[in-house]
Amino acid sequence: MLDWNNEGYLNLIYYKTDFTSEKFYSIFNELWRLNKGFSWSVIGFSLLGKPILEFRIGNSKDNIIHINAGMHANEWNNSALLMKLFDELLLNSANNSKILDNVTLSIVPMINPDGIDLVLNNFPNNDYLRENIIKINKFSLDFSGWKANIRGVDLNNQFPACWELIKTIDFKKSEYSSRDFPGPYPLSEPEAIALYNLTLNNNFSEVYALHSQGEEFYWGFNNLEPPESEFLADKIEKITGYKAVRTIKSYGGYKDWFIQDYKKPGFTIELGKGINPLPLSRFETDLNTLRNLILFCITDRK
Repeated sequence: MLDWNNEGYLNLIYYKTDFTSEKFYSIFNELWRLNKGFSWSVIGFSLLGKPILEFRIGNSKDNIIHINAGMHANEWNNSALLMKLFDELLLNSANNSKILDNVTLSIVPMINPDGIDLVLNNFPNNDYLRENIIKINKFSLDFSGWKANIRGVDLNNQFPACWELIKTIDFKKSEYSSRDFPGPYPLSEPEAIALYNLTLNNNFSEVYALHSQGEEFYWGFNNLEPPESEFLADKIEKITGYKAVRTIKSYGGYKDWFIQDYKKPGFTIELGKGINPLPLSRFETDLNTLRNLILFCITDRK
């Protein structure tokens, strides 16, 4: 059993708040100042030019597990949760360098900074874009239901995994929208391209895409998942208490594409329960669930 310190370098108050891109970049800079025991890179830029960052921590060249969050704008709480756990990882690995001997974690905490900032009431400066956003949102200034990127494309419908079938599902949109629209073609959006290229250029062993809500997770796609996915799903179900769902009628997702092209385990984790954005009152509950999942990821399973 790992001796795990839940404090991290920064207090919980830094994370349990509206987690804008400005807050995210500020915390990254502070963690980099306090501990340079990780690597980082800019894997791409959002439509508004905000950097999409990947952090990497661990000592394995053969077992690289990828975790991402913040793909859907009104699920920004997952970016905060993942950054808090990254903070804890930094401190724990500084105190015990061997805890990451068997794994390297690739972490992308905020894929959709423009959309997240919109949900948190930070309008872009571009007048044309502002007018278009309001029009897409049916002239409402309440953006709490906005999942898409700033252009109105759902980034988790952007990947080339039976993408052409998305519009056959009746609840999917056929035009730019606050949610569900898969774009004019796969990988039309720079945020999706960034994650796609990161995956192409690395030999990830497993991938975990953090979403909310539902307290369940999805682990299959078109029966292309490898046998070990079921074993891992059983373990994750016990660790998190979440319901394991092999597949749903959904296409074009990141983990769908990963399973399809790599035949390796991929998981979409639906953290928490309620209406997005989930209330900060349940932050610690979801944090503990994610902590248990990440501890499982860094555990030697041999």
